[in-house]
Amino acid sequence: MLEEALEKLALFQVRRYREIVLASILFTLVMALFASQIRFEHDISDMLPEDFEPFLVWEDVSYELGGFSTNFVIVTFQSEYGDVRDPELLKSLERLEKKLMEEAEIFEVLSFSDLVREIYGEIPEDKELIVRLSEIGVSQGMISRDYRTAILVFKGDVPKEREKRRDFVQRVRKDIEEVSFPEGVSTYLTGTDVQSEDVLERLFRDLKVTTLLSVLIISILLVVFFLSTRGLIPVISVIMALTWTLGLLSLMGGSLKIQTAAVGSLVIGLGVEYGVFVNSRFREELLKGKSREEALVNSVSKVGRGILGSSSTTMAGFLALLSGKMPPLRELGMIISAGIFLSMFSAIFVSPAFTLLWSRDVREENIRKVKVLSKFSDFLERISRFQARRPLLFMIIVFLLCSYIVSGTEKLRMETGWGKVLPDYVESQKGMEILESEFLGTESIQVAVYSEGDVRRILDYLKVLENRMRAMDWVVSVRGIADLVKSEWDWETLKPGRLLSEDFSLTVIDVNLDTGGVEDRGIQLVKEMRREIEELGEPPGVDVKLTGSLVFIEELREIMERDMNRVNSIGGIAISLICFLTFFSIRYGFLPLIPVSLGLALTMGTLGHLGMPISMMLTGVLSMILGVGIDFGIQLTNRFREELSRGGEEVSVRTLRGVFRPMLISTITMVSGFLALLSAELELMDDLGITLAIGVSYCFLISVLLLPPLLLIVSKTKR
Repeated sequence: MLEEALEKLALFQVRRYREIVLASILFTLVMALFASQIRFEHDISDMLPEDFEPFLVWEDVSYELGGFSTNFVIVTFQSEYGDVRDPELLKSLERLEKKLMEEAEIFEVLSFSDLVREIYGEIPEDKELIVRLSEIGVSQGMISRDYRTAILVFKGDVPKEREKRRDFVQRVRKDIEEVSFPEGVSTYLTGTDVQSEDVLERLFRDLKVTTLLSVLIISILLVVFFLSTRGLIPVISVIMALTWTLGLLSLMGGSLKIQTAAVGSLVIGLGVEYGVFVNSRFREELLKGKSREEALVNSVSKVGRGILGSSSTTMAGFLALLSGKMPPLRELGMIISAGIFLSMFSAIFVSPAFTLLWSRDVREENIRKVKVLSKFSDFLERISRFQARRPLLFMIIVFLLCSYIVSGTEKLRMETGWGKVLPDYVESQKGMEILESEFLGTESIQVAVYSEGDVRRILDYLKVLENRMRAMDWVVSVRGIADLVKSEWDWETLKPGRLLSEDFSLTVIDVNLDTGGVEDRGIQLVKEMRREIEELGEPPGVDVKLTGSLVFIEELREIMERDMNRVNSIGGIAISLICFLTFFSIRYGFLPLIPVSLGLALTMGTLGHLGMPISMMLTGVLSMILGVGIDFGIQLTNRFREELSRGGEEVSVRTLRGVFRPMLISTITMVSGFLALLSAELELMDDLGITLAIGVSYCFLISVLLLPPLLLIVSKTKR
């Protein structure tokens, strides 16, 4: 039934191919106009689940108490003999503080110069006086241990709107430029808001560069493989699909964010496969002496089932991301799935029309084989004959060879967060690295205490809670309203401010830490704080919640683990069902899952051996690889059943001879598209591109080596 429908579609394409080409071009131009208007956004709230309590508490605290958006100016001497305790440098810091406090969004600025002025009343000209303060520990983590670097911390209500935030960051940069520092001093502006702007500046560029690079590389490869400009047809087909995807996204009011910046390369790399199979089968039919029209009808009707099945499994692998809680993964899954569907539609409906138009004046008898691919085919044919003679022995050899690589899964680890985003040469990234390496005490946890009544009436409880926090390991300082009064009877003297809300229903205890940069210590501390709060108990009408970056990490790690299990399980089940429905057979539907499962194990083992962790960006990568890698098994199984129905000898040899070339071309083009992500400035794309490239390569290799002998054994058993 499906083959008959595809044959009717092909006959329609033969009659109306000019009209199809014209209509698709016009529609693409319209969608290109909408795609050019697509918005680019980046905000931390877009990366977290809607019901993520630590962030909701953080937003509530920010709204009630005036915000906790913190950014930094890193001031460092390039020479190893530099010393930030120099009076002239501290005066420069003072001038910078005054300029920053003039910005409407900033409400608090702190640096080592404030501590010095608090004790001496001014910045002394005698450097020895300043040195003496630092030696007795008055610096409070504001200067580094080697005295070469100092930080200036400023907090404020930074707008979330892109234009307002960019204006704020530019004004702060201008303030820094207008302050003169001693010779040999470098300054770095960094922090969440600054890095968000740096990310957005590179987002659009990365989309353009990675997409154009993948198109260029894949175009060259296809022209070389097909020895004809007709090799560009699959590229044209998938470019149209990508344009439709971005145009529709823009029409629906959607936007591209950091997690979807790879959409161009991914859709190009994944979607070009379908056009390659149509084009390769068309070429194969021409070599058999068929006319252009007959070749097209045979191509669409024969490979259409495989393309529909493989695109469905790929979409299932990405749609499985919708079952996760993390919005970035859900958005990535939705956009890529739409791109895959439109790529499949374009390959089956549009590319055949371009093929007829393109090959109109081509003398098909001059088609030549690519020598390199012919050598590959000859080598593979020898392997396939060995597979046919000793299928069980061949399978055992393959499993033994894979065993060492798979053992690397024991070394695999998870990494909370998105991993490194910006490259080292970006100012804010340099500053952040200095901050993390030199000032480990900048981490903090906020304890939000909500009360149905006046929170000032529970000062005894707050004092006990603050003392318990101070007694914990790695806690540097604790700041709360209980420290601001001499006794519980003075509670009415407390006024609204940065630690107390206007209606007196919320207060915050600010806990500063020095975990030595070890993430696990921070997570352990968060868990201990939860236990302390639970053991202490909450007074009637009081609710205590934690927020802060370490609290985010602690809860995100649990969400990531649950998401990875859920996404991969749902993806695996959905893809298995599609395989069974594609072949209307449990036996043939199950077999393609075996090599792709081994390919997944090899991928994870390789990541373990390479020391690459599973970050938030890679949470659903197994489902993605499963959805993409199963395509090879579906195409092989589809062609094997076709050759089996024709009868004769060497069924597996004929199968590989028929599909190896388009499978190899598809693998190379997909891997090229994925590796194009390495050209992006946003470094979190690197791991995604490398992981997908490794996974797809393994799935291709194992499908070619393992599936034919499996199919032979099953077909013989069935007979």
